[in-house]
Amino acid sequence: MRKSKLAITGIICVVSIFALQTLLHKEPPSMQAAMDSLWETHHVQSIHVGDTDPVIAVSIYDQEEIAKVEKYLEQNLSKEKLEHYSLHVFLYSPDDKEFRDNARGL
Repeated sequence: MRKSKLAITGIICVVSIFALQTLLHKEPPSMQAAMDSLWETHHVQSIHVGDTDPVIAVSIYDQEEIAKVEKYLEQNLSKEKLEHYSLHVFLYSPDDKEFRDNARGL
């Protein structure tokens, strides 16, 4: 009887430790989840994740949002994604030339 109580206590300890490690090990959201939540949390015009060019380009409507969106991406993308992609957040303009200049960072 005493051995079974000890065995049950040991099993409970192992399961508890495993559950605690699982809860504490927080993975960053996936790229898709981060981009989807960006639409929900900030007033963005468009998002482009480059296939051949390692760039994440985000156009926004408000100049004041640039720093907020950059900070949001830095906090919500994995370290590996941030090392692979360069972030480019720029102001949207309905004028085609101005939009292209902003997108290029001019």
